[in-house]
Amino acid sequence: MSWFDWDLTGKNAGMLRFVKEMIAFRRRHPCLMRDRFLTGRIRTGRSLPDVAWHGTRLNEPLWNDGGAQVLACTLSGTTEGEEHLHIIFNMSESLVEMPLPEIPGRTWRRAVDTWEPSPADILEPADQTKTQGPAYPAKPRSVVVFESRP
Repeated sequence: MSWFDWDLTGKNAGMLRFVKEMIAFRRRHPCLMRDRFLTGRIRTGRSLPDVAWHGTRLNEPLWNDGGAQVLACTLSGTTEGEEHLHIIFNMSESLVEMPLPEIPGRTWRRAVDTWEPSPADILEPADQTKTQGPAYPAKPRSVVVFESRP
């Protein structure tokens, strides 16, 4: 936190809000604070593997492409009632249409998109809307996080 000049909170109000919201987001999602390695297997009582890795196609991460600039993963919730997460990392300089996995009975809602200006860069659950379509246009050099809900 030493990089943040707390005397400039008024000037940096958007960054301060984003950090506060990210802390709240992380607290809502124990799947981001696991105490075990991710295996790609379904754990007892869960409906999805703990992690599924993706590239520009679902379940096809570009591990063997040294120049790959996109990666996505789907994380299974670890507690009853916790939403599953889908996270897209687009480090390219181009917009990339990234597929969203289907989970029966659930829809994806955009929670975070670092491309968006404040305050649309991170949304509280009540402000999130359903994502339309089977893919999301991930903007250049952005991270996008979705929560799944019934």
